[in-house]
Amino acid sequence: MSPRSALVNEELRRRSKERLLHAAVELVGEHGYEATTLGDIADRAGSARGLVSYYFPGSASSCSPPCTG
Repeated sequence: MSPRSALVNEELRRRSKERLLHAAVELVGEHGYEATTLGDIADRAGSARGLVSYYFPGSASSCSPPCTG
């Protein structure tokens, strides 16, 4: 089996980030910003919590613009 190409890796990263953002927006809409945790976002997206921190360093501040407006 050959390794994945750079384009495939880029697409996988884009999809992961999109899933996380979608999950964050849904959860904040359902429970509010203060009640939404990184673990909740990761669970909803089907990802590891560390992936949230990887894509959004300083996670709470990085999530607030797309989640609130």
